[in-house]
Amino acid sequence: MQVLRSQQESIRPRRVFYLVVLLLLIFRTFYFFPGMSGIYELWNVICFLYLVFAYPLLKSREHWKLDGFEWYVIALIAIVPIMSAVCAQSEFGQPILYGLLTERSMVAVAAVLFCMHRLRIGFFRLSEVKSALMILAWGTAILWIFMRLALNPANYVNPANYGFVSEGDQPIFALPAQFILIGVLYYALRGLRTGKSRDYLLALLLFTGAIDKTSGRVMILSILVTFLFFAVRWLKLKRLLILLPTMAAGIGLLVGLLYLAAPKIVTDRIDQFQAVFIVAFTGEASDDPSANGRIPQVLLASEGIQRRPLLGSGSISAQWEGGYRETLGARFYPEDIGLIGAVYNFGFIGLIFFASQYWFAWRAVKGRLPESNSALSDAAKGFIFYTLLGSTMFIYHITTTLFFIMLLRFMASRQWAAASSTAQVIA
Repeated sequence: MQVLRSQQESIRPRRVFYLVVLLLLIFRTFYFFPGMSGIYELWNVICFLYLVFAYPLLKSREHWKLDGFEWYVIALIAIVPIMSAVCAQSEFGQPILYGLLTERSMVAVAAVLFCMHRLRIGFFRLSEVKSALMILAWGTAILWIFMRLALNPANYVNPANYGFVSEGDQPIFALPAQFILIGVLYYALRGLRTGKSRDYLLALLLFTGAIDKTSGRVMILSILVTFLFFAVRWLKLKRLLILLPTMAAGIGLLVGLLYLAAPKIVTDRIDQFQAVFIVAFTGEASDDPSANGRIPQVLLASEGIQRRPLLGSGSISAQWEGGYRETLGARFYPEDIGLIGAVYNFGFIGLIFFASQYWFAWRAVKGRLPESNSALSDAAKGFIFYTLLGSTMFIYHITTTLFFIMLLRFMASRQWAAASSTAQVIA
């Protein structure tokens, strides 16, 4: 039995390589890098062809057995682009075709169906998924740190590099941290299970790859809250009373050392957090232009929500009439203002539709046996919980969250199948 399990969970390097490439496409990691958008547009076409031709063929061989999650994914791909296009046409007069093309990346959600099928037939193994995720976590962290230290983002400031370099007086690289964060949660939550300091140190070291001069304040707070949430749920009171003061002392020591080495970075970070609270709770301008820039965007979005609260105003293509800037007469990026921007785009009905994916995650977690917890499943649960905390990743980067929900569901189904098989053998 142990030999068979070892053979089933062995890691095949070629499959890990396939997964690394596949996950880079699914997470759209390099989409905004110069010259890379064409590759991701080709990926959209490949996903569309898979959904229209290959997927129906595979399901026909299974006598068209689709579970609720598969129906949900297909409904997302079909409904969201049409709903957004119709609403944008009604609100702004944007042609339907532009609206459909604006949401063309929704078709890439079909990659989640592909991964689910590959896992079911054993083409990919969970051990290989874990290896690929860890390779990408450390690989992107090292690459991002190198770019910040060795390259000057000011050299890449031009309209063609939108999304690669942030706007502002001091441009910085806008680098996605999804892989890094899943790695951070993998080690941090494994540390809660094992109690080993090494896991916490690896998590902290990896997290440095996600931090830059203006790294997301919401991201930092959400990761901290996620860790504390699982610590309170999993640990006994005695261990928790030891962990929390130790963690606070460790963070304080780290901040103190950083302040001695680079005091301006620490004071700037504190000022940025203060600016967020000033803007959020008073509505007044602060000294942080990033936080201040969200005030007029929230006001614009609020007006749109009042006009179309149920289905939203849809998404405007940057290729039509100058995009949001020309249509609304101001700088406007719905993703920058969180759930308010999401409701502006898709309405409250759309928000509920997107949020329904968490029901599948809850069912998967509820359906798992207590002894079936693993570092990978813990990391998946942690990442899904993280996306709930002030993040719109489950809307604007939905393929990422759906991938981990699919992963949780697969692990739950496999665990129950194994338990059922064991019970039958015993009987």
